[in-house]
Amino acid sequence: MGIKRKIEENVNESEKKNKLDQTFSIETFIKNLKDPETSFLALSEFNEYIRHLTSQEEIDQLIENLLQYLKSNLNDILALIIEEKRKSSENITLYRFLTTLLEYFSKTNNLILSEIVIKKFISITNSIHTIYFMLSNHSTASHLKITLRFLLSMIQQNEFSARLIFSLIDFKRSCWKPLFKRRDIRDIEDVRYLTIKFFLSPLVYQHIDTIKNLIKEQNIFHEIFNGLVNDSRHTVEFILNEIRTNIIMVTGITKL
Repeated sequence: MGIKRKIEENVNESEKKNKLDQTFSIETFIKNLKDPETSFLALSEFNEYIRHLTSQEEIDQLIENLLQYLKSNLNDILALIIEEKRKSSENITLYRFLTTLLEYFSKTNNLILSEIVIKKFISITNSIHTIYFMLSNHSTASHLKITLRFLLSMIQQNEFSARLIFSLIDFKRSCWKPLFKRRDIRDIEDVRYLTIKFFLSPLVYQHIDTIKNLIKEQNIFHEIFNGLVNDSRHTVEFILNEIRTNIIMVTGITKL
């Protein structure tokens, strides 16, 4: 039997707002995080609180306070990563939380903590397979974007993390091709855009072998270029700029 979780059901918007109006209690958060029955409810409430903060500075301050309270000991958080049986909704909750942490680690150049999180994540045998599942057709656009942003947050830590993650990704998996067709004209950072951004993200480090390996993914580049005619100006400019800056202009890839 799986763990019987407490979740936010039958909670009306007024009750949610009252929770958000209260000062976030890190002590209560950690207490609930330690309890298997309330751990994902704690993460969900944290994610929701973060979503309603009005500035990045407030988010950064909350993360800093959390790390100070934990004394940079992430064991309670790592315990959630190593759980191998989670519902899709729990995966999304965890990905959102880890993305917030990793983005803060990247901004503050905290390579030690980011490496701990990423290495723990990839050490779980089914982590990448779960990513493939979360990127399949059954997922909503919102969940797809959360999963892609989580992948991006790992890639954007440093070159080592980028090469490590990409060495584990199989772009021949059936989940990838449909993502390049998931557009939303109301959203400039739709699923297609974030999928392309993830695929091209390691190029920023301009590592020759990484670039050469990406160029070999001809099916992916076909999906990117074949869809340009229907892309927004924002997406087209992003693609062309990435390829020009991080492939064409890189010495050793093309002869200038």
